[in-house]
Amino acid sequence: MMVMAAMLKSGMTPLAAMDTAMEVVTDSRVRQRLAEMRQKLESGESFQKVISESGLLPQESQAMVALSFRSGLNAEAFEIIGENISYSTERQMVSLVAAIEPSLIAVMCVLVGIILLAVMLPLLGFLTSI
Repeated sequence: MMVMAAMLKSGMTPLAAMDTAMEVVTDSRVRQRLAEMRQKLESGESFQKVISESGLLPQESQAMVALSFRSGLNAEAFEIIGENISYSTERQMVSLVAAIEPSLIAVMCVLVGIILLAVMLPLLGFLTSI
């Protein structure tokens, strides 16, 4: 979305901005959807309709895109959508790390205990034989 915002802000058409976004995106599923969207744009469908049918954006973002094209503030809308997506992705990552962290600590405790037993049991066996 940030790429689309930058391209639209620089004065590119939505079709040219979509071409640039397709070059930048690394996810093959998203790239495929962008290609389908580009074909629909070339066939004459409106940008708002293509965005809403793509399924790439949440409902609120689709409404923002539709309003932005009516008001002429499409670059700003894509910038806000990109920031929102970045924020929600970051929030999800923090939640995932918070969920995994206790499990990692437990696994590390078990591994340290195993290593400690592997070192101490032979020493105890040696001490009891003396």
